[in-house]
This record gives sequence, structure tokens and C-alpha cells, in this order.
Amino acid sequence: MHQPAPVSVAIIGISGYGKFYLEHLLPLVESGTVRLVAATVVNQVEEAATCARLKALGCRLYEDFQLMLETHQGTLDLALIPTGIPWHSRMTIAALRAGANVLVEKPLAMTWEEIEAIQSASADSGRFVAVGFQQMYAGVTHQVRTMIEAGGIGRLQAVSGLGMWPRPESYFRRNSWAGRIQAEGISVWDSPITNSLAHFLLMGLHWAMVGGNDDFAGIEAGLYRAQAIESYDTAAVRFVTRAGVRFLFFATHSCRETFDPMLVLEGTQGRIVRTLDSCVLERADGTRAMMTVPNETAARTQMFGQVLRRLRHPDQPICGPEEAALHTRCVSAVHHASTVQDVPAALIRRESAGGNSDAQVSIVGIEPALFRAFAERRLPSEIGFPWCRPAAVH
Repeated sequence: MHQPAPVSVAIIGISGYGKFYLEHLLPLVESGTVRLVAATVVNQVEEAATCARLKALGCRLYEDFQLMLETHQGTLDLALIPTGIPWHSRMTIAALRAGANVLVEKPLAMTWEEIEAIQSASADSGRFVAVGFQQMYAGVTHQVRTMIEAGGIGRLQAVSGLGMWPRPESYFRRNSWAGRIQAEGISVWDSPITNSLAHFLLMGLHWAMVGGNDDFAGIEAGLYRAQAIESYDTAAVRFVTRAGVRFLFFATHSCRETFDPMLVLEGTQGRIVRTLDSCVLERADGTRAMMTVPNETAARTQMFGQVLRRLRHPDQPICGPEEAALHTRCVSAVHHASTVQDVPAALIRRESAGGNSDAQVSIVGIEPALFRAFAERRLPSEIGFPWCRPAAVH
């Protein structure tokens, strides 16, 4: 049987989240499936060991991504872009213009203008853009969508999400854009719903918008800040789709306790509960069915596999700009719906463990507040918690 030629790949960035991309990429290089021809590494001294390994594999190193793309113009099958939010749109467009298909880390961009520019560059080049919302590549995500469309839980009435992931102060100092609204001249709107919990927000939107009801008119948002940042670390979001589906999402980094993200889909004849590692259909008659959920590593493996298949099979589904734009439009609507409110200083707790200067900042009572809001399907401001004012309506 004829063995297909290796896929020619370049990567921009091998630190931070780029390390996860390399974990999946290097075995493909060693198996002969992929040929890693170029990498942009701006911190080659810090990444000396990894750079040496890449060179040994025949990979040419660059310090400037534009020079790399110009040098390999028209020869790359795929460009990987696991970089920071401010660079996603400009690097994606540059890679498309260089003739490469693209896998770019989420979020794709934070403005509609950037999304349109990416879509235009993709159409002009005839190349695709895949976005690294890895759970959107998981079979269970599409299984749930199909179930909703088929009336498996009756008429969908509500989708609710909650996630509480504590982040220390160093999390917001790790780069130039963390916790920022603008960075490098680009809107980044960094927040729990923009970045760390974005996978669950997009999944929830994907399911709530069955039938194309992607209208964020009337969105309500409460945005709160306990950390010393420009953006917000806590969010409460609510809107109703044109089909009448109620959507709520609660997220915070300013908490003591960890509560991994969860989505609950309520229908007239049952509900579906999706957690980080499980997905359960609960029918109205009391019966239950489990669906297989891949862990994060397996989900990224599936994502890489589907993106590589797309190179040879144009009908292979991916999470493209159209799907990723749903997340962008929601976050944009949230930012236009509300200004960031500072949590009163008396309700902010700052704790360091064992003399460690890297403190964890949390809002006093945030966990029971969000649990109650989630359970009652109300915004925290409607329950009377002292750290939040009524949510604004867009």
C-alpha cells in the first residue's frame, strides 16, 4: 500500500501551552507521519534542550515568525499557533497568506473584525483554520448535539454552567496579557470565560444554539474583580436564545475551593449533565445512560488527528472560525453589557501558604454564592450578595 508523504508542519512557540502541542506533535514526527520543518522560538536560550531536540529532527529554528513563514512560503501543509491571545489573529492571517492551513489555540480572536479578517484570508488562500477548543473535537460533544436535535431530552429549555478554578496572583503575572482587556494593541478581554473555562462556555453555547439561534440580544452580565488586574476574575452571564432556551454561566478564579466545570442541559423529558470527566443522560423515566468523555490529553490527541485528516479529507469536521466565533460573540456581548465592578476590599481574602509570596486571592463567600445562583438559576445580584450590584443588560 502506498504510504502518504509526511505532512510538512511548522510551529510558532514551544513554551507555555506550546509544550502540550509538542507532546502530541513529536511522536508524529518520530513515526514519520509529520515532518517538522520549522519552528519559531523567541526564547531559544531558555528552551535550549528542546531546541537541540528539534534541530536533531531536522527542524530549522527562527526567532521571527514572519521570516519563518516567508522562508517556507507555499511549502507548509500546516502551521501550529499555540501562542498568546494577542497574536492569534495576526499569526493566523500571516500563515494563511503563506499558503499554510492553521491550527491556532483558543480563543481565535476577541473581535468580530478579526474573525471576519481570518475568514476572508482563509477564503482567499483556500486553506482552513482549525481552533484549539479540543473538547469540540470529542465525539461526545457531537453526540449530545445530535441527541438534542433528535429530541432525546424533549424540548431543550435551559443550559447552565458553573466552574470555579482558583488561580494565584502569579497566574496574572505570567505574561503581558493575562488579566488584561487590551494588550499589544489588540483586544484580549482575558478572563475565566475567555480562556481557562472557554471550552465549557463554547460547548454550552454549541448545545444551546441548536437550530442556529445565535442571538445575544438582552444578555445580562455581572463582571467582578477581586484581583489586581484590568479585566475581571468572576463572571455571571445570562441570556435567552430566540428559541426560548435559557442560558446561564458562572465562573471565577477568585475562590478558595476548586469546583471543576459542569454543564446541565434541561429538557422537557430529561436532562444531560456534563462534567470534566463524565456525561450522563438522565431520562424522565428515571433511567440513565453514560457517554464516554475523553480526558484532556485524549481530547487533544483526537483534535490533532482530525486536523491532520482534514488535510487529505475536506469533509472531516473541525472546530473552525464559524464555531469559534460563537464564543467570541458571547464574550464580546458580555463586555459590552457590563462594566467591571470592584469587589469591596473588606470581602477580599489574600492568603499565602507556608510563607509563599504567591498569594491566592478569593472573595469571601464566593463558593456558596455561585452554588446557590447556579442551583436557583439566578444571578448573584438577584440573591443579594454584598459584593455585586445588579447585572447590566445589553
